[in-house]
Amino acid sequence: MNLVCCRCWHAEFYATFRVLMLAGHVLLSMSLDNGLASTPPLGYNTWNDLQCAGLNEDHVRDAAKQLHALGFQAAGYSYINIDDCWMKEARNSQGEMEAQPSFKSGMSGVGRFIHDLGFKFGLYTSRGTHSCAGHAGSLDHEHQDAKTFASWEIDFLKNDGCFDSECFYGPTPSSMKCFAENRANVLNKYRKMRDALNATGRPIMYEVCGWEPWYAAVGSELSNMFRISADVKTWQDIYEVTNLLHGLGNFSRPGGWVHPDMLIGSSSGSAFILTPFQSRAQFTLWSIFPAPLMLGLNIRKASDWDIATYTNPEVIAVNQDKLHEHAKRIFSNCAYYPDILLSNDGYSNFSVRHEEHNAWAPWNGGQPFTILAAKEDPKLQCQQVWARLLENGDVALAAVNFGQGEAEVEVSQQDLPFRDISAGTSPRQLAVRDLWMRANMPDTATAHIKLSLPPSGGCVMLRLSKKTTYAKIVEPASFLSKK
Repeated sequence: MNLVCCRCWHAEFYATFRVLMLAGHVLLSMSLDNGLASTPPLGYNTWNDLQCAGLNEDHVRDAAKQLHALGFQAAGYSYINIDDCWMKEARNSQGEMEAQPSFKSGMSGVGRFIHDLGFKFGLYTSRGTHSCAGHAGSLDHEHQDAKTFASWEIDFLKNDGCFDSECFYGPTPSSMKCFAENRANVLNKYRKMRDALNATGRPIMYEVCGWEPWYAAVGSELSNMFRISADVKTWQDIYEVTNLLHGLGNFSRPGGWVHPDMLIGSSSGSAFILTPFQSRAQFTLWSIFPAPLMLGLNIRKASDWDIATYTNPEVIAVNQDKLHEHAKRIFSNCAYYPDILLSNDGYSNFSVRHEEHNAWAPWNGGQPFTILAAKEDPKLQCQQVWARLLENGDVALAAVNFGQGEAEVEVSQQDLPFRDISAGTSPRQLAVRDLWMRANMPDTATAHIKLSLPPSGGCVMLRLSKKTTYAKIVEPASFLSKK
């Protein structure tokens, strides 16, 4: 049988990236209890598509109409979120945020249009004095802004992390710090907006965008979805955040999901673009993790490839599976990625240990988290395979080739997270469904499965189902996908 895989890891590499908790265990905080995000949210965000220069009411309306017409709404995408630059640089005389003149109907009018199409309406703010593009921020205006947003009937708020003198991106280099005390204060600022939104009585999904791994320990208590890395703009960034999800993904749970950033399409006209294979590989990984699926492509000029990728119902079904298991990385031949040490409270300690060091080094910088040396092109010449148990007992398997050449990887049936397959168990007869080819493949009854992968984003996603009988065949079965 022929299959395409993306990136894969050997089982013995499973612990090369670890998240260690100071208390010796992971303390699972309670999720934000606003009744939202029982499964990862699906939607569209304007930033990768329009940024500031292209953001106006007409383009937002066009995007909403396209999302409806092209089948994205029917596929489950419910949120249309307007990112930075919708608001003026200064507040009005009552201290309220106001929309730019390019939103001629005002934000309440835009929201009504979005709601009339059957979508939910999202907006953006920042926890600091200004947004990342220099517009009005919400610092010390959290309750006022929450009331304003609720009066506009928003359903989603993204709270960014710019221009906060406590931690990152202020007007002077002195703001580029983020020590334990700063981190504690930042968390309280995000909590203040969380509580203000809840006080409105309107269900509003809440995203915290702080770009740091230390949010993972408390992210689901703060918000419905939370960022843990610098912005994902390139194939190298996808490689890095995938490494981070290996250690941090278990902090996801219903009501509070790790968000590895927006999806990058291959359609022309967006600020950031991947190759078709790479865009599909990213969607494959985000779906199996599982993670929120927020479209960041030029939806008004979406290619047939991107439409087919992002509306694939079988892949989306894996993302939305009700068991909520996080995927396990079962194969990797990739380079070491630094270990991370987190405290249970999310702020007391945040340290990193690189391969060449035995000691932990505190990470107190306020810049968005990235380790440039860990995602240089030589480090990308590798593959990964991830697997995840689904509610009905099936296993989803995803593999990605990050390298520039074709590759072949092999995984053991015993590494698949079926409920009753473990070391020493005889191979089972497995039914195989290729989710990208949308086709049933020949059954496999082998102890090992070989996956042949095209270069730079070649990927496969399978759904494996156990048959009733045990298999006697133990030779590897080779799976080669159509390119």
